[in-house]
Amino acid sequence: MRAKEINGVIQEQTEQFFKQEGFKYVSKDMAYVKKTDTYRLECGFTYCEYHPEYQYEIVLFVQLTEVEEIYTKIRNGVTIGITYVFPLSYFLGKENYVNNNPEWTIEYKEDIAAFSQALTETYTKYIKDFIPFITQPKNMLNFLLSEIATEKDYANNINVLMRTLILLKVLDDPRLLNTHTQFKEKLKAYDAKDQITYGNQMDNIVAGNW
Repeated sequence: MRAKEINGVIQEQTEQFFKQEGFKYVSKDMAYVKKTDTYRLECGFTYCEYHPEYQYEIVLFVQLTEVEEIYTKIRNGVTIGITYVFPLSYFLGKENYVNNNPEWTIEYKEDIAAFSQALTETYTKYIKDFIPFITQPKNMLNFLLSEIATEKDYANNINVLMRTLILLKVLDDPRLLNTHTQFKEKLKAYDAKDQITYGNQMDNIVAGNW
């Protein structure tokens, strides 16, 4: 089977469940999508091809609308992005969850049902109750700050740092200036050109220039 065929079967097996939960399947995103005025969610999957089999993984993408709109303006109209990505392994308590997401091997049609079941069970067991929590800007901010404090690369990349500063700014959080100073120190790991670009972006966030 090819990935397009596999994705079609996953949709057939799971769409009714997610429709009842208020999600709509978007094939180009390989995800079930739910949008409100303040956030957009993608409960979906990714895969890697190891012909003739595929390795599928379950992922939750969380986009806080205000944060992403500001970040887009700060970066001069770059396509709107995702505030944070939560692989299934995050919910399973994996220490290095980005690199330890569970995989499902799919080659034949009969392999798909196990993944489809895992997708719906993951939503019910972990994601459904997580959504009201993580879509609150204050909760997302504190989560990002805690992840950054781990010093892991995935939490200390420039995109996470910028979104954290944006949340601090829009929430009028008193930690903004100290965090800004700390993040500027982290820019020393980048080359000179990026230090200027990212430094200016950070300054504009703190000043509210967007």
